[in-house]
Amino acid sequence: MEIAKVHRYLRVERKTFIKEHFCSRRNSVYLIEKGDFEYTINGQTYQAAESDCVFYKKGSYYDRTVLTPVVLHIFDIDFDFIDSDAPISFFHSDRIRSDIALLNSVNADIEKNMPYIEHLLNDILHIYYSEKAAPKNHSSINDQRIVQALDIIRDRFDKGIAVSDVAKAVHLSYPQFVRLFEKNMHVTPIRYINELKLDKAKALLYTTDLPIKVIASECGFDDIYYFSNFFKTMSGVSPTAYRRT
Repeated sequence: MEIAKVHRYLRVERKTFIKEHFCSRRNSVYLIEKGDFEYTINGQTYQAAESDCVFYKKGSYYDRTVLTPVVLHIFDIDFDFIDSDAPISFFHSDRIRSDIALLNSVNADIEKNMPYIEHLLNDILHIYYSEKAAPKNHSSINDQRIVQALDIIRDRFDKGIAVSDVAKAVHLSYPQFVRLFEKNMHVTPIRYINELKLDKAKALLYTTDLPIKVIASECGFDDIYYFSNFFKTMSGVSPTAYRRT
């Protein structure tokens, strides 16, 4: 995926849109923090709500109406990646809300923090493309053993559960389980578990003052050094640098 460069970013609050009928001058991403609005493009009407993203295409005409007062994070970007008129509702909504909280924390000095704002936008786009390639909910998974496995993983990912334990719980051999999981989720079980651990670690680093050793334990790591290496490998920065940023 190409890295998105942000031409302009702003956070706005609206009870009504200044222009109900408008032509988008740039490709833009609208991330909704609060409220909901309705918009029409090419004769099709959509409704977008909290934690959704709407992709506006350069040169396209929209009719839009605020339904309840909205708070929006708007990113104008310089390349054409947008491939959906419909709003995007994320399966990993907690991670989206975490990115929104981080955007609010740097909103006071946008120019200084633009590299970090771009990083957060690209995290959101990464989630979009990852979820686009994989099933978003249980109803789209045909194999009930994988549905059961997902419930087990989401309940116990931070308690040191091993992939072999999950396979045993759903009555599959380890190779069978890995093969079926990848077929349904388009990602390995260990990668899926690691993404959940990373999301929780980021949230704790940002929202709490807990020592990193405690956060490591909360995410299923007995060794702080192993946790630090894991975090840096997955995110590109150390836990300390992430918290400081």
